[in-house]
Amino acid sequence: MVRGIYAAASSMLTQMHRQDVFANNLANASTAGYKRELVSSAAFPAVLVACMGGGRSAGQAAGLATSSVRLTGGAAVAPAGVDLKQGALVATDRALDLAIDGEGFFVVATAGGERLTRSGAFALDPTGIIVDASGHALLGVDAATGQSGPIQVGGSDFVVASDGTVMGANKTLGRLRIEVPETVASLARLGATLFEADGLRPVATGYTIKQGFLEQANVNPVKELGGMMIGFRAFEASQKALTAQDQSLQWLIDSAV
Repeated sequence: MVRGIYAAASSMLTQMHRQDVFANNLANASTAGYKRELVSSAAFPAVLVACMGGGRSAGQAAGLATSSVRLTGGAAVAPAGVDLKQGALVATDRALDLAIDGEGFFVVATAGGERLTRSGAFALDPTGIIVDASGHALLGVDAATGQSGPIQVGGSDFVVASDGTVMGANKTLGRLRIEVPETVASLARLGATLFEADGLRPVATGYTIKQGFLEQANVNPVKELGGMMIGFRAFEASQKALTAQDQSLQWLIDSAV
């Protein structure tokens, strides 16, 4: 009976976490370049064994938990990652707004190292370097030196070609770094639109840079609201199960006395 209480409580905690994810997705539905966070749940033993089992997936761990470990105990949130589907591209006619149509991320320099982003709402800092909303410099390969670093355009009179080549003052300034993680599994979110990864590799083809466009969040508000409603009903059901288990346990205690 106590096991039933734990199972119901773990289900409630799982649904609370799912609600947080849905709410965060809704809050960022209008954030340029935001990628929808995914959430899933699995039996607690499967998640536990996956975390302890040297990289086994939750599905593989489920079999191990059932056949050998014989653990029981409700549900838990399983790692699910990020939905990398491309959002809609909307024209802004602003030279500093850039969008990637296809595969890849922009690379920006932060205090913690190089980070990835799909948010192309850029601006110019006082020195003429392209930066994001947080002041992180957009990185590219300098045309003169061939070295990676911020591309200094000086003013807003510049052009970004479809392959990421940046031109201004009648000359080629450099080319934007469009890169992807070495392994998608290593991609980790940092805030709303920044990501970090264990390693990066350049994307040679399969993308087009569109100047004067922004990629919208790939969030469907109706779908997120539907998920929240389903989660609320599941939370209510688990709460009722928990109450019933608690009342039954109290009855047994009173009967024993």
